[in-house]
Amino acid sequence: MTTVPITVTIPVGPHPANVRWLKECLDSINSQTVYPAEVLIIDDGANLQDIHNVRIWKTPWPTGVAHGFNYGVALANNNLVVMLGSDDKLLPTALEQAYSTWSFYQDPLGYYGFLVRYDDGREQSIPCNGAMVPQTLWKHTGGFPIESAIGACDTWLLSLMVIGGGKWGNIYPIGDSPLYWYRAHPETDTAKRGEMYEVMVTARDVWLRRRMKESE
Repeated sequence: MTTVPITVTIPVGPHPANVRWLKECLDSINSQTVYPAEVLIIDDGANLQDIHNVRIWKTPWPTGVAHGFNYGVALANNNLVVMLGSDDKLLPTALEQAYSTWSFYQDPLGYYGFLVRYDDGREQSIPCNGAMVPQTLWKHTGGFPIESAIGACDTWLLSLMVIGGGKWGNIYPIGDSPLYWYRAHPETDTAKRGEMYEVMVTARDVWLRRRMKESE
């Protein structure tokens, strides 16, 4: 089996739902047409035991999914890092197509987003945290901002990239069909933050205005 220089990082928090489907998540990595050079779990309060062929890094205290992804990108042994939710799965050619897309663009400030298929059959082409990113993009932007811990960490960074007109990086789709399988359930971070959606949007917009002003 071919190995590609990609780290797959998976934050696993303390809620039982973060661990419930972890085996399926890892099985989806083992079922890829190419293998990642590394699988890195950020144990964010889940207290996991050793897992074969998986590197586990434990946070000193629970920090949330945004910081979990930031840790994963920062600690990866490869420049290219695929971010994967512990309750989600990669479809079989995801890593192969991700690396092919990188080989074509080779943009060190690229955000390479997977198209998403939900467990109910819906599909999404809007980029989300189901993506591959180079560490160089995180160094340039700071990754998911501290403030985004209140929810929707992907929308904060992606909004900055869109309105920045390339200054903060560029967004590229991986393939032309879904490669990331998303499990929608009541205990996801997305569902939990629904009640504070307006607060999140207001906070994000304040942060965006500040970042744009600082970059003038």
